[in-house]
Amino acid sequence: MRIGLRGAPSFEDRAYVRVMARRLSALTAPVEVRLDDERPNVELRFVPLSEVASRAPGRGAAEGRAGLSWFDVDTDGHGEIERCRAVLPAGEAVPQYMRLNLILEALVGCLGLAGTAPRPYESVFYAGPNWYEEDLAPLDREVIRLHHAPDLAPGMTRDDVRAALRARLGLAERPRGRSHSR
Repeated sequence: MRIGLRGAPSFEDRAYVRVMARRLSALTAPVEVRLDDERPNVELRFVPLSEVASRAPGRGAAEGRAGLSWFDVDTDGHGEIERCRAVLPAGEAVPQYMRLNLILEALVGCLGLAGTAPRPYESVFYAGPNWYEEDLAPLDREVIRLHHAPDLAPGMTRDDVRAALRARLGLAERPRGRSHSR
């Protein structure tokens, strides 16, 4: 994953992307995550807040937190991510600590993990009040590690993924069908 920064990222935005790229790279090995403004396949575009919605990257773009960001992922015919584009607010209209969470959310989304959850509160996926985490929670790190496990591949069925993850975690296969306890 080669990240290119476009528009007007702040010094803090650029430094944060560099740090998070190293952290994410450690979780996604052998996939390398790095800053590469020359040949990016992930583009983070920083624009004034008033332009974020109008600069959404495409028809299928997903709205980020409260309309403060957008991102879009292009895949090949087999589910492999080829390119990702995100539009993020630049400048003082959005406080830096919130912008860092929006950057993290976009980076994790570009890895193929998008969505929100009502818990845990410290997760990048948390969708409730005070959602502006600037780092990955232990559960986030584990989900990213599992998502990029070498025994998982694009195009696998849900059952294939379930079996691979259960084997990876050392869990016994659960019997199929309903159980009727009395």
